[in-house]
This record gives sequence, C-alpha cells and structure tokens, in this order.
Amino acid sequence: MCQTMFPAGIIFIVLVEFCERLCYYTFAGTQKTWLQDRGYSNSQSSSINLIWAEVCYVCCFVGGWLASTRVGIFRTIAILSLAYAIGTYLSAVAALPNVNSVPFYLVGTFGLVALGSGGIKPNVCTMGANQFDPADPDAEEKRASFFLYFYLTINVGSAISHAFLSSWATSGVPSIGVEIEYGYFFAWMVAASFMFLAFLVFVAGYRSYRKLPPAADEEPVVRLFVQALKQGSSFASGKLAILGWALIPLFILVSIVNAFAESPTLKIVSAVVAVVCIGSLVIAHLNNKAFLPKGDVSDCLDCVPLLLVGNLFFGILQSTIASVFQSQACQMDTRRDGSDFSYEGFQYSGDFFRLANPVTIVIGTPLLDRVIYPFIRQVIGKEVSIGCKVVSGFSFAICAQIVAASIEYARKGAAVLPVPSHCAPKVDGEHVHMSDINSFYMVAPYAMVGIGEIMVNPVLQHLAYEGAPSSMKSLLQAFNLFAMGALPNGVASIISQALKQQVPNDLNKGDLPLVYFINSGIGLLGIVSFFAVFYLSPERFRHGRTEKGVCTLESDSETEVSSEEG
Repeated sequence: MCQTMFPAGIIFIVLVEFCERLCYYTFAGTQKTWLQDRGYSNSQSSSINLIWAEVCYVCCFVGGWLASTRVGIFRTIAILSLAYAIGTYLSAVAALPNVNSVPFYLVGTFGLVALGSGGIKPNVCTMGANQFDPADPDAEEKRASFFLYFYLTINVGSAISHAFLSSWATSGVPSIGVEIEYGYFFAWMVAASFMFLAFLVFVAGYRSYRKLPPAADEEPVVRLFVQALKQGSSFASGKLAILGWALIPLFILVSIVNAFAESPTLKIVSAVVAVVCIGSLVIAHLNNKAFLPKGDVSDCLDCVPLLLVGNLFFGILQSTIASVFQSQACQMDTRRDGSDFSYEGFQYSGDFFRLANPVTIVIGTPLLDRVIYPFIRQVIGKEVSIGCKVVSGFSFAICAQIVAASIEYARKGAAVLPVPSHCAPKVDGEHVHMSDINSFYMVAPYAMVGIGEIMVNPVLQHLAYEGAPSSMKSLLQAFNLFAMGALPNGVASIISQALKQQVPNDLNKGDLPLVYFINSGIGLLGIVSFFAVFYLSPERFRHGRTEKGVCTLESDSETEVSSEEG
C-alpha cells in the first residue's frame, strides 16, 4: 500500500473548502430558526432551508460549466468565492435589528451565496484531485485517499459552525458584549470573514498549483453532451434520456415555488415530476450503448444511474439533520445551566448537536481509511466493494431514524419546562417551551448519520471523478453534487410539506416518530434500488479493471493484496 503524500498546492485548496463549508453550514444551521422568528412555521422554515440547499447545489452546474469554458477552473473558483463572501456580508446586514429584511436576506443567500457555493463545490475537489500526477503509479490510490480527507476537511469547517456560530446566532455572545438581538448579525459576519479569507488564500496559492493543459479546461463539454443526446434521440432510450434531462429545470422551479407557496397541487406536481425525471434518467442511462456511440460522453453518462439512486435515497435520510432532528433538539432542554430558568440564559441551538455529525466523520474517516478497510482487505483478500460500503452507510442512517423516534417518544412523555426555547418556533407570539429531557441525547442519531456519510458520500464522489474523462470531470462532479444535494433536498422539501401535520410548531401536538418511520422505509427502498442499479450497470463498475481511466469499484482478484505487499 502506498504512503499517501499530498502535493503542496493541496493545502491552499483544502483551506478554501474549509472556509466555504464553515460559512455554508452556518447558514444551514441558523436559517431555519431565523425564519421561524419572522413568522414562518416549523415545516415551512425546514422546507425553505432544504430548498436553499437545493439551489446551492443546482448552481454547481453553473460552476462546472464555467470551469469547462475559457474562464477555467482557477478563475471560476476565485470569482465566485468573492461573490460568496459579498452575499454573506449582505445577509448579515439584513439581520440587523434596524434592518430585519427577509427579501434583502434572500437576495444574499438564494442569490450570491448559492451562486458562490455552486462555483466552488464541484471545482475545488476536482482541482485538488488534479494536483496528483497521473504518471505516479500510486496516483489513483492517493486520489481516493484525498477524497476521504477532503470530506474530513468539510466536516472540520462544519464542526466549528455547529459548535459556536449556530448558538451565537440564537443566544448572542454576552461575554463579549453581543446581545441576543445581534446574534445572527454577529455569527454571519464571522462566517463572511472566513469566506473572504478563503478567496485570499486561494489566490495566494496560484503559483503552487499543478496546471492542466489549456484544452482540458476549454473543451465545450456541454455541447458534446447535447450533440450526443440529439444523435440518440431516434431511439426510445434516447427520448427517455432527453425527457429526464428536460424535466430537471421544471422540478427545480416547482420545488422552489412549493416551498414558499405551500400549495397542495404543487406538492403533487413536484412529486410526479421528480419520479418521472429520476426514473427516465436511470432507465435510459443504464444502457447507454443502446443509443449513444461509444466514447467519452457514453462513459461519463454510465455513472448517472448509480450517482442518482445512491445520492437520492441517502440524501433524503441525511436531510433530517437539517430539519426534523433540529426541530426535535430545539424542543428538548437546551440550557447550558440547568438551574437557570430565565429566558436570557444561554441556550444551545438545536443545530449545536449536529456537531456530533462532523466530529464522528473527522474521527471515523482516518479510522476507516487506515484501520478498518485495510483490515477487511487483508482478511478477505480484496477491496471492500462499493456495494458493501453503501449498504452499510444506509443501514447506519436508517438506524439513526429509529433512535431519533425512540428519543421523541421519551421527550413527549417528559414534563414541559417554564422556559421558552430560543430556537423553537413561536406559538401565540412566544417560543414553544422546552421539555424536561436532555437535548444531548440527540448526539446519537446525528453521529449515526455521520458514520453513514463516511461510507456513502466519498465513495460516490470518487466515482464521479474517476468515472469521467479529464475534460468532463468538473461537469460530472457538478452532476454528482446536484444528485447529492439538490435532488434529495428538493424531494425532502416536498416530503416536509406533505407531512407538516405531523411536525407542527409545537411537536407535542404532532407525530414526529411517524416521519422517522417513513424515512426508514424510504431508506430500505434505497438499498434495494441501489443494488438493482448496481448489478444492471456496466460490468466495469463491478470488477477490478480500469478502462480508459474510468474508475473501478470492486476487486474480484484474490491475489491483489499479496502482489501489492510483495
């Protein structure tokens, strides 16, 4: 096994991702509570928060496309990092008590922040992976390790956000003179400053980056995809593929409108469009050779069914950490001092307990990469397959839903304290009161989802990188991020609105465990669907062979371990 050594330019790229994720998760963890304080309901604030994440990931297409044009990957990241920082500063100003403007806030978050996040997300990981010289015989193994540690870095940034910024937003920082009404402004200004630092750090590292030949960034890849689909449009599978791609913009639009309008008709339309869109893309691209000529585009699109199914179902389970887990934690005892029954006393935000998620990932990533996976490899004589990793990840996330349901039954049976929760929704002008059960119990389901993330997300991200020719890597990463973030968040938003009767502003009047059991069923369906797609995918995804640099996901060689170690 090779000793992983990362090129010098990696440190600048990873620092950018660290700052960006800190900023992103600060909004993801505080946006719901800020909107609740301005009159939005529990379910609608969750839905809008999920839709904001969807818009961020949709903008990955913009970033991936720009990087594949003459703008190039470096300038794309630099320009949109600056836009990101400006949008964050604007949102912070909107939270000032004398401004208090939801429209102004939405311009910053749904406009510049989302665009900036999309510009950075698909390109930073691609640029980092590009730093490894393909001539190095261990390049593929080093890249696989890089994606694991890249994912670890994401969670270091999010850990700081959950540990400090989210609670500062809801309770202020009295120790340094930040009163509760200025909490959101202060937290978002800190996040904005980190994002501006990301821009400066990235530009400062320019000379240390490994540059690809200009053609790699200037290939008109979108045109290649469109031309290939047009050529295959005379076949039934080709028509189905075009239908699926054409429905993506409609699904995005309808899901965004549904989050704000809360229309029963739009819920049904959104659900139908989602099912037809996803089904068409999966069915069509399971057999690309039936309507596409063999080549780079066909190889790239071979990854689509696995990326869609794996990301969609796991993403729905994962979305609970930004919605119902947070709602549940906020109606538990979040006081730092259990003897303080005053409203002004410091309370942890419900998002604080999401800290367990990135901490688990930070600890678990090197443990899996350096200890558990090598041990299994030594025992069975081959690499742990993608199927095993993904199913294990799904299983942990499903168990997290069941554990959260058990905690909710205990919470509903506990006494209600005479203390309003800073991060709970308002009923009759006052925050819902917390229940007499320790909110730290929510650490368990957050951590279990984190274990699942380690086993699923880096694997699919690696697949998206290795599954595309060099000129198409940023675009396929953009699609993977759409499948990882936009699509499941859009679907989860629809589910959130459909089940709003079970998640009212006061959870004592709802049935939150039912939501968790429904999510568990969706997760089980995801396992079955992933295996079906996995075994219907091209054979190279199931066996230890590399074709034209396209990734391999499972080794069936009994002698591979001994030959490498010898």
